[in-house]
This record gives sequence, C-alpha cells and structure tokens, in this order.
Amino acid sequence: MTKKDLFKIILKLFGLFLAIEIIVQIPSFGYFIYFESNSEIKWLVLTVPALSIAAAYVLLFKPIYLINLFKLDKGFENNELIISEFNGKSVTKIAMVIIAVFLIASNLGNFLTQIAYSFKDSVKQNNLESLLSNISPYSVDYQTMFNAGVNLMVGFLLLTNNMRISNWIEKMNTKNAE
Repeated sequence: MTKKDLFKIILKLFGLFLAIEIIVQIPSFGYFIYFESNSEIKWLVLTVPALSIAAAYVLLFKPIYLINLFKLDKGFENNELIISEFNGKSVTKIAMVIIAVFLIASNLGNFLTQIAYSFKDSVKQNNLESLLSNISPYSVDYQTMFNAGVNLMVGFLLLTNNMRISNWIEKMNTKNAE
C-alpha cells in the first residue's frame, strides 16, 4: 500500500460521510422547494446541496485530483506504506489531513447556509419584504457563521501546510525530549 492509496481511502471515507449527510438533508430541501412559490429564490436554495453533491462526487470518485492538488503524498521519506516504519512525523501528517478534511466537511454546509441567511437579511434591510416572505423563517446567526468560517480556514490551512506543521511539531518534540 502506498501513501497515495491511504489518502484515497481517507478521502473516500469523508466523501461517504458527506454523501450520507446529503441524503439526510434531502427531505428538508425538498420540503422547502415544494412550499417555495418564488421561483427566483429556488436557485439560491439549490446551490448548497449542489455544492455538497459536487464535493461528495470529487471526494468519492476523484480523490487523486485532490491528492495531487494539495500534494498530500509529497514529503514522505518513501512511497510505500509499511506499518512498522511509521514515525511520529508520518502519523502527525496523516492525522492533520484527517482532521482538516473533517473540519471542512462538517462546516461547509453551516457556513454556506449562514451566508444565504446573511444575503436574505441584507435584502430584507432594503425593504424587499415581499421577495423574502417565503424564503425562510430563520435569520443569520453570525456566531455560527464565524465559527464555521474559522473551522473552514483552519481545515484549509492544516490541509495545505501539513508538512510544515508536522516538521515544527517533530522539532518541538525532539527539543522537549532533550
């Protein structure tokens, strides 16, 4: 098994997790679309599941693209994955990728939903109440949007800088061991 194979497995697991989350949310989106009378707003509601479906498709069926894009398999001493050769640095890199993908997958929906609610509130402030009467009874929760945005940013930074962070952690571990 190579490092690339391990990352493919991990990304496919997160794609499966995201696909399950999409399936769970289908009734709520269907309910909203069924009762929404304003066809101009339906595109806004359909963007969140469409982006989630696209992300799940890429995670499930195109993980090589993500591995090459973020260079997840680079920076290891060798290409083969031998369990006895796992050192702290390799485990740290893999753990950071897992945490980063989980942070992104679990917070992307909340962030996009709060952005849509923010758009709704900004339109509401411009006295377009009739346009918004059927959109959603919810208003934007800036704390949720901020938390989801921070988690997305941390996940992205962990995903793109996992080699530097693992080098730093390994250096701190060796420094503390001495």
